[in-house]
Amino acid sequence: MTNPNGGRRGNIVVAKPPDYFEQYRRFVAAGDEKEVVARSLAELLGPGSILDVGAGCGDIPEILELGKRDYTAVECHVQCVEALRAKGLTVIEGLFPCSLSRRYGNILLCYCLYGGRFQCEAILDAAWEALAVGGRIIVVTFRDCLDDYNRLLHRIGHTLRGSSDRYFAMLLGKMESLAPVALDVAHSSLYSGDLGELADILSFMATNSNTGTVQRRQELREMIMAERRYLDQLYRTDSGSYRFPILHHILVMAKETSPCTGSGSVGGSI
Repeated sequence: MTNPNGGRRGNIVVAKPPDYFEQYRRFVAAGDEKEVVARSLAELLGPGSILDVGAGCGDIPEILELGKRDYTAVECHVQCVEALRAKGLTVIEGLFPCSLSRRYGNILLCYCLYGGRFQCEAILDAAWEALAVGGRIIVVTFRDCLDDYNRLLHRIGHTLRGSSDRYFAMLLGKMESLAPVALDVAHSSLYSGDLGELADILSFMATNSNTGTVQRRQELREMIMAERRYLDQLYRTDSGSYRFPILHHILVMAKETSPCTGSGSVGGSI
């Protein structure tokens, strides 16, 4: 049975706090991330089947109506699995890498590459193996490039969450060892009526990792609240509410047939 708070397969670990599902739904409702990322993916997805690793509650496939296509989600959190199935989506319940009966034309890795170098490389290797010739892998992630989110994390001394430049360089280097990579960005925003709500969402984001805990989230929330003057100057609107920008990094690589190296020589259904 799926672990309600994550899972483990070999050295692949996904750990979530007990209130993850509730906090995740609050995060989704507070911003336009899913709509923004969905618009970017709509332009990047190729024809054929789709494997969505770490699909969450299925907000993006719902927006893009991917249920009308040959779509399969991989998800280990039991409440997210239930939400995906309630939307009529096909779900592989558990962790990735997992046993697959075929290859896919598109593989989505949206905010699921964390947990250390070994875990990220294992997921990317498995995704590449599961990708059909002519297909593409699309990664969506953060990067510690001193955007608004990471500037705040640096101000409060929390620099372990998100993809640091070194971590991002590792992801990019691993992907480029498999195929050329195209880079893009997308801009979304978080909206909140007061600073406490914004601090709740940002502290959830900062601790949404295998090492994140409820206690650490609460500590970060207090640190963020202590930055009221800074946050008010930059993100408080004339109406007294808050709008906080978030930057998403998108990496895309395709498996092309290469007669010289044999790369992508294994075919399969897409």
